[in-house]
Amino acid sequence: VSTQSTWGLLTMWIFSENRQIGIMFAVASFGFYLLGILLLFNWALFVLANLAMIVGLCFLLGPKETLAYFIDKEKMYFDALYFGGFFLIVIKFTLIGFLLQVASVAFLFKAAPMLFSTMISMVKRMFDQTDQSIHYTLS
Repeated sequence: VSTQSTWGLLTMWIFSENRQIGIMFAVASFGFYLLGILLLFNWALFVLANLAMIVGLCFLLGPKETLAYFIDKEKMYFDALYFGGFFLIVIKFTLIGFLLQVASVAFLFKAAPMLFSTMISMVKRMFDQTDQSIHYTLS
């Protein structure tokens, strides 16, 4: 085994670990958002959700790509809305901050509808694989 292929396998393994960590942070962020809504807009849970989402994006995309995504001139207005909503949540104007963030995320991801379709297909595939494994164990 050459050192180049070993290095390639090592970097691929590290990258996949970072992506797994990023996915865990994103799922935790979603959970914190859900709990924050259920507990009548608890500002501490919203702050945790925002921090987990930003850290998750950094692990998923990498720090440079995350920064480039947020500094993009076409999305700068919506990024300002998102971080303005985060600031409002931090100073305990939770409902207004949350609404600003929801609006900004809706406009940000309106430009990237492929992301949602990819996520939906991944979840469907995951459930299809789980369903097949259940059938194998029941047979």
